[in-house]
Amino acid sequence: MRERLPQTIHALRKLTGHTRIVGISAATGENVRNTMVRVKGLVDALPRQTYLELLDVDEDEDNRVNFDAQETEDFEVITDARFPGQYRIVGKQIERIVAMTNWDYYEASQRFVRIIEAQGISDALEAKGAQQGDLIMIGE
Repeated sequence: MRERLPQTIHALRKLTGHTRIVGISAATGENVRNTMVRVKGLVDALPRQTYLELLDVDEDEDNRVNFDAQETEDFEVITDARFPGQYRIVGKQIERIVAMTNWDYYEASQRFVRIIEAQGISDALEAKGAQQGDLIMIGE
């Protein structure tokens, strides 16, 4: 690419009408620091705007998202007296998480434990009487 750099810069200048075009290389670090310093200077020179102005959103209360008011995804822990020690968790979100998890990775099971604890599923299982070693199934 280095041998084509002059032609590429010339073509970009012609196409965009900009004259300050510089080739950089993440692999070698060439011109990266200089470019970052220049970009920071340009960003610092921009007028300060709130994120709402950038998104062109009114600051009305109606447009705001209240994360505290968000309900957690519903799930249900199903048990059957004919099958003691077996529990089934049913819920769209947890079933989607299970389907999207790549179980080939060691960290996947650790992440899944954190998710079911955060969603209150562990507490719900304990409340239904689930113990270490019981069979827990997710989904139909």
